[in-house]
Amino acid sequence: MVSLLDVLPARIVPPSYTFIRQSTRTNNAAPVAVAGTKPTTVLGITSVENRLRVVAHVSEQLDHYMLSDAPNLEKFVSDEMLYGLRKAVETEVISGDGTGEHFTGILNTSGVVTQAFATNALTSIRKALTALSVSDYAPAAIVLSAGDWEAIELLAVTSGATDVQGAPIDPTARRLWGVPVVLNQGLGAKTGLVLGEGSVTIDHDGELDTRWSENVGTDFTSNSLRCRVEGRFGVSVNQPGAVVKVATAA
Repeated sequence: MVSLLDVLPARIVPPSYTFIRQSTRTNNAAPVAVAGTKPTTVLGITSVENRLRVVAHVSEQLDHYMLSDAPNLEKFVSDEMLYGLRKAVETEVISGDGTGEHFTGILNTSGVVTQAFATNALTSIRKALTALSVSDYAPAAIVLSAGDWEAIELLAVTSGATDVQGAPIDPTARRLWGVPVVLNQGLGAKTGLVLGEGSVTIDHDGELDTRWSENVGTDFTSNSLRCRVEGRFGVSVNQPGAVVKVATAA
């Protein structure tokens, strides 16, 4: 299943880094008479200091012989641990509150546009796409909870189906109004996101460490192993004005 981390651009950065944020965009380009004063366009550029945070977890004890007797078990555990790490990073990217070692996620970034609920989730998201278009931003992805995506799909089989007949809901490709939809359960109820191209970047150090060890507590004497997976990540909300927080229900 395609996730948020699959649709957002990523870049390698040092442990402490700076990114550029555009807080406003006012285009005042216009014809100018000879020797006339040129108008000033306001780009609202600010420099934001950030740093990578460690995201990690360790598995429970696993018996040495269980691992050796089931050749695929080690890969299964490693894959599950990687899955858990990705889910944790996604949650931070969306809703990290910026305290301690938490990211400052999209929902807690100042300047994000809001779209009030309008009729149903389908209509609300379409209005959010319009908000991006009005500001000349192209949509890159829609982020929804599984429940909200289900509600949108079920619009086609309810008594109000005629309201959405012909609307571009593509369940197979998971697209809405022609835009890819990714699901995330960390988003919370009644909330969706519409992300403009280049509005958010995933930052990391280029390394993802998976290790097995018997050197935890009594693991060595009990013939046990544990898996540890960790990486360093951050998020840059480059253009808050190209992100729309959508109310998907009243």
